[in-house]
Amino acid sequence: MQTAEETAVLVVAWARDGRFREIAALFAPPLRAALTAETLQAAWLAETAGSGPVMDLGEPSSESLRPDLIRVSVPVVCERGQFIAVMSVDSAGLLNGLRLAPPAGGQAAADPPGRPRLPGHRRA
Repeated sequence: MQTAEETAVLVVAWARDGRFREIAALFAPPLRAALTAETLQAAWLAETAGSGPVMDLGEPSSESLRPDLIRVSVPVVCERGQFIAVMSVDSAGLLNGLRLAPPAGGQAAADPPGRPRLPGHRRA
């Protein structure tokens, strides 16, 4: 079984590659009720429209929220900026929350009005 960090990096790599249905297959029931593959795709495309294509992924960091839930942050480095993919991964390897956030201490390359927000995760 993969670690929470490995799952999170895989999710970001799949998003970069346009594999949103595979990501949606990892949604736990509460997230599945709040987020579709299409909504995730729209949010990802809105984020990368401002920051450019993904060039690299940074080292993931994680923190335990509960014994069965880990929050993982994966820095996403793009051509014109960066953002952080933040997700909560449970002990079964399912996503319980997912959001795209500006980098710590800074702004994303672009944050246009009306940018789709990913439901299912509280602010870190």
